[in-house]
Amino acid sequence: MAVAVTPSGDPSTAALAETGPMSLDVLGAPLLRAIRRRGVTTCLGAVAAYLFGRLTPGTERRSTTMALCGVVGAQLVQTLAGRRHSPLVWTTALGSAAVLAALVQTPGVSHFFGCTPLGPVAWTGVALAIVLSALAPRLERLAAVRRLYELLSRLAPHLNAAARQARRLLHSGIARPVVA
Repeated sequence: MAVAVTPSGDPSTAALAETGPMSLDVLGAPLLRAIRRRGVTTCLGAVAAYLFGRLTPGTERRSTTMALCGVVGAQLVQTLAGRRHSPLVWTTALGSAAVLAALVQTPGVSHFFGCTPLGPVAWTGVALAIVLSALAPRLERLAAVRRLYELLSRLAPHLNAAARQARRLLHSGIARPVVA
């Protein structure tokens, strides 16, 4: 909510916003790029935290709790990066982080939400995952990362077609597993 009520300060959209709702004509490609970047960045925070949890001693519940904290932390960092000059956004983001930490660290409440309290090693892993996700947009500027992204963008339709064909084969019975 704090982001929605904070003025953007972007002169290119300010004039359009005064005339009414903005359409996809104005936001098309930039909006899709921003959504893709935010999705990848958030995913990176969650996956990195989860993998850190799986590669260190602990339970599956601990790892999923770390992933939850990684998702929320990555989203909060992205929000702060977009509106870093707004005291309202800072207050809201820090308050959200404090509430999440309190929920995770309070044993009864934590278990109610399917989480488990985290120790210092787990919180360190979550912090590292959040830092990694915060650096992700900067890594996108590297030529090697851009080439990898372009390659994956070209491969995605082929992988999608292969997955669709595999599903068709499984449902047709040709590739159905034999049950003894």
